[in-house]
Amino acid sequence: MIKRSKTVHLSVDDTIWIFENLGHFKYQSIFEQPVLSFFLRMHKLYGITVSFYCFGEFQGLFLNQMTTDYKEQFTANSSWMRFGFHAADDKVRYDRESSQKAAHDYANVIHSLGKIVGEEAIDHFVRIHCYAANIAALRAMREQGLKGCLCGMDQALETYDLGCMQKALLSRRGSCYDKRTEMRFLRTDLRMEKISSLEEEVEMIVPRKHLEIFTHEWALDEICQDKILYVCKKMMYSGHRWNFPMEYNKTRST
Repeated sequence: MIKRSKTVHLSVDDTIWIFENLGHFKYQSIFEQPVLSFFLRMHKLYGITVSFYCFGEFQGLFLNQMTTDYKEQFTANSSWMRFGFHAADDKVRYDRESSQKAAHDYANVIHSLGKIVGEEAIDHFVRIHCYAANIAALRAMREQGLKGCLCGMDQALETYDLGCMQKALLSRRGSCYDKRTEMRFLRTDLRMEKISSLEEEVEMIVPRKHLEIFTHEWALDEICQDKILYVCKKMMYSGHRWNFPMEYNKTRST
């Protein structure tokens, strides 16, 4: 039996269309929806855990107008599928916004998600749009429930106002704790739609203790799904178990 002392998690940014699709087609089950059907199959076969980070508004769709008919079904599957904040929309950058707006936007998205998927299916360890948020914004979001943030793959880029030492820790260990915000930050390891040499890039990150893999809702075509399938198969033999960032966070001391 393979000892699974390492963890892995997958997330999907820019999410809102799956809710529109559910409302439009009025499926009996959420897993008749194509994206959710794919992830259910990955969960049953490989134990995947997935978080969908959601916009409050995107391309003419509004999260607070989405159907709440499937709340019980989402709650029933919250052990492996959860939903969290991404941003109010695709234009906002929280490194330029006030703490008041940051708090307002976070609370609004989480309130809408609570109605759609239920409180048990909320993920408060999220990837904020463009990795952009100043310290005041992060503190304001923390007061609304935020527990931690997923960072970018390139620590040379600006990421949540983190300093040089914190970025160095992210690059070396994949994790750092920020005392100013009282939150943990985790490195992202793979962006599925950007991978050119899948086998090579996956081999490079397999030794890491925790892996964060992500894509975007708009990128979930057959090619991207095949890449996710490959990763799931690889994780079966790498010593990783699927988990959520919050669970990883609980095992770490400040």
